[in-house]
Amino acid sequence: MQIEDLTVEVRDPDLNRVGVITPQNLVGATFVARFNNVGSWSVQLPYGDALGELLRQPGYGLILTWVNGETILSGPTITAKLEQ
Repeated sequence: MQIEDLTVEVRDPDLNRVGVITPQNLVGATFVARFNNVGSWSVQLPYGDALGELLRQPGYGLILTWVNGETILSGPTITAKLEQ
């Protein structure tokens, strides 16, 4: 599976999709989908990225979909940190 096969979208607290994180902006990413269990995700974005700033807000999160539009995982941001 390649990152180009996935759509990574930022969602707001009301679960509305507010933007797409492009593969070019993903400095790093880890997505762990677990069958019938809680998955997890982690993304690294460039400093000052507008969608990255939204992910730092309470209630915002990600929706990860497959190339056919099937949702793989979705969840809120639990913690955010700045790395330099």
